Amino acid sequence: SVNAVGDDGKTALDLAEEESQDEAAAFLRDEMGALRAADLLTEAQKQELLGRACVKGNLVDVKRALKAGADVNEAAFKANGSLGGTYTAIHLACRWGRPESVRVLLEHGADPNRATSAEGWTPCMLAALNGHIDCMDALCGGGPTCRFTSINAVGTGGLAKNSTALDLADWGGKNEAYRYLRERGGKRSAEF
Repeated sequence: SVNAVGDDGKTALDLAEEESQDEAAAFLRDEMGALRAADLLTEAQKQELLGRACVKGNLVDVKRALKAGADVNEAAFKANGSLGGTYTAIHLACRWGRPESVRVLLEHGADPNRATSAEGWTPCMLAALNGHIDCMDALCGGGPTCRFTSINAVGTGGLAKNSTALDLADWGGKNEAYRYLRERGGKRSAEF
């Protein structure tokens, strides 16, 4: 079948597109009715593909999941422990230090201000706590000022309770992240 999914999780169309075989991809799609593997997934499977791809930093699968219709702002990923809450894809990318995924998610409308449901973690807080300056830079757009407003958001529960990204960078001993945030107007919660 033209839409058979191989052991690598890809169809013939996926492979043709990955290899920039435009004529072959067009033939498979237009003449043979070929689909991408992601087009054959349920909504839950699309979200799962997006989440796994953000954790691993697999840009091909991030783009594949988004192209297939995964919801970039759905809080579908449960986290337990001190970093608990329900995460969106951009939370996962920031938590695991995947700046390229952050950029792609923002290009597809990810909300950089979205806080987790239970504890109020923002993507910036997760990046700061883990010292992922490259993710904070992606959130800020690479400039001297941030294009998002959650830089001084205050967490509501757990480890994030009453803490800003700057507090969390300090608490985690992430001095470079602390300096990065401070240079862009980051404040400690005690400064409000």
